Amino acid sequence: MKLHSSILIVAALCLNIAVAAQEQAPRKYQMPGKWNKVEAGRYAMDFPDGWTKDVSGDAGTTFFVHTPLSGGEDNFTDNINLLEQPVAPEYSTLDAYVEMSLGNIPAFFTNSTIIAKEKKKLAKRDAYMIEYKGELNGFELHFIQYIMIIDNKAVILTFTAQPSDFDYFKEAAVKAMNSLKINP
Repeated sequence: MKLHSSILIVAALCLNIAVAAQEQAPRKYQMPGKWNKVEAGRYAMDFPDGWTKDVSGDAGTTFFVHTPLSGGEDNFTDNINLLEQPVAPEYSTLDAYVEMSLGNIPAFFTNSTIIAKEKKKLAKRDAYMIEYKGELNGFELHFIQYIMIIDNKAVILTFTAQPSDFDYFKEAAVKAMNSLKINP
């Protein structure tokens, strides 16, 4: 009887450890085989099947691509959006615009942290990739943003996600963002 009880206790412990490991394991986004395209103005970008596009111009954007809600109590749609803004002459270079943008992050987002700033190429053009976190309107948010200057306009491509979804969607979002095409 003692052996039987010991086996049950060990089995219960193993089950508890397995359940705890599953609960702590990060979710892994299943990259779809099919991708769709959003086209708006001179811009085009591929995005995963199951995400939705919006070219209505809401919030002054050229386009939005929304991820699916992650379930239950999720009430924030993680997204990629593209925005064009006129650039004042004093910020007409990419470096000057990015420095001004970095300086504005604490003004727009409480508890903000700049994680990375890296010069890259996007759509065969010079760009900066900025990653940062901050709170806005009660939401904790995590961003990856590409900034370019084209024809005296800042072109800003941003992935915005809640921290609980950021790592889950990041690979797909970065792949989508890196597919950006710009027509002359």
